[in-house]
Amino acid sequence: ILEAVSVAFGKMDEITPEGYSDGVANAMKECGVSGKGFFMPLRAAITGMTSGPELCGVATFIGVEKVNDRIASALKL
Repeated sequence: ILEAVSVAFGKMDEITPEGYSDGVANAMKECGVSGKGFFMPLRAAITGMTSGPELCGVATFIGVEKVNDRIASALKL
């Protein structure tokens, strides 16, 4: 899941709400996982928590570089 999202977001210069939705949709299609099974690991990687604000808002606020850095750090674990 995180590798698929990393590839999708790695192609972006910035994360917009539309770009986030497209990237997530592409990653879901790529890995064949959706719903909680997809979003829980993504949320944990991006925010360090299993609940919280909408991920799209967090991702657009912190930006593509931090999102990709956090996903890369989570993949190392």
